[in-house]
Amino acid sequence: YVGLYAIYNPASGVSALMAVNAVNSVLPNVYSGINIPAGFTASALVSILPTQSAGLFAACQQDGRHVDVSGISVLNTTVLSGPTTQVVPALPKNARMIGGSSTVTSTTAGSISLSLFASDASVGQKTNNGTVPAGGQQTVPFERLHMKTPQTIRWATSTLQGSPTFIVSATSYDF
Repeated sequence: YVGLYAIYNPASGVSALMAVNAVNSVLPNVYSGINIPAGFTASALVSILPTQSAGLFAACQQDGRHVDVSGISVLNTTVLSGPTTQVVPALPKNARMIGGSSTVTSTTAGSISLSLFASDASVGQKTNNGTVPAGGQQTVPFERLHMKTPQTIRWATSTLQGSPTFIVSATSYDF
């Protein structure tokens, strides 16, 4: 990920964009690093964008502080568990909420549930709960799952029969 700052030089009236690495830390809204060009004294964070392995911007779309992206794998498990903390390093550290979809599958027909939570307090729940046919699946979209801790969600799963699979994919984030 790369952070883009709008920067401004009040003496010359020149404005520009400056890119900084956004992989290792949460970027502040006002740039506080030492690499700002001489004379530029004002700055504002305007974007956190994904990059490809070649260092190019990945396909995305931004509106305000909302960024739509290709699917980011958040969870893919067969584990049945009560609320469990999941670190998701594929999300940007500045992401404060995500949107996407949750999918539940099972080898046998029955009730199955996947819940996502905003924090350790298990609040802000987004749930995919239903009955699926043998070998079937149910996918439910979700929006605005807040993340209290950067790159971290909580999840819980349940089913009474079959071999389940639980998948969560993020297709947007807000910073």
